[in-house]
Amino acid sequence: MTENLRLTLSTATTLTNIDTNLTTKSSWTPDRSSQTATTGRWVADWPNITDEEYNTARSFINSTYISTTDGDSQKAGGYYNWYAATAGSGNTSITGETEPLSRVRDSICPKGWIMPMAITHDTKSLDNLLDVYGITNTWTWQSVGLSVITSNPISLLPSTSGQYNSVAGWVRGVEGGNTGYWIAWGDKWQDGLMVAQVLSFEYTGTRYIFATDVRVAGMNLRCVNGW
Repeated sequence: MTENLRLTLSTATTLTNIDTNLTTKSSWTPDRSSQTATTGRWVADWPNITDEEYNTARSFINSTYISTTDGDSQKAGGYYNWYAATAGSGNTSITGETEPLSRVRDSICPKGWIMPMAITHDTKSLDNLLDVYGITNTWTWQSVGLSVITSNPISLLPSTSGQYNSVAGWVRGVEGGNTGYWIAWGDKWQDGLMVAQVLSFEYTGTRYIFATDVRVAGMNLRCVNGW
């Protein structure tokens, strides 16, 4: 896809494997509907995140238009916590300690599209996307290739698209804090928090990195062709 996913989740709408990227189950119904305003904390007592907060679908649909490096304008799209992005499969049982259990195969992407994988050089990974465009792929901050991935046809949105701050209940971006895109890989516990892998943009918009972030954060989702 050349734009971020903007799927509005609803407790009244069940996603099925007929129209959604569900491979380990036939259907999934969100336990919470998407927000359309930046109101409400997703985490009540940071950093004491409860299992319920990790295992609750939270999302916010942002209709703000963001400009990419080459001036292309698109809506920021949806911000989903990792549980919502993985259609409920990225729950606390995914510890990141073993493969293949750390890799989640369900997502809210449309049928035929998948959440990017995190295996280096896998054809369905964001890593491979950088390889195709001749961009050096490392797990350290880099600015090389930034203009390529934030321009057509990739058009990943830089930091001004923000990230839903699950602690404060607002979109953070230029105010501080990084933004990112979820990857279908639950990583190991870090500092007592459950995390998942992301492609992250520094809030200044000048660098990016493959990293991890806590699963309750609201990140963008860019689906890739799954065929």
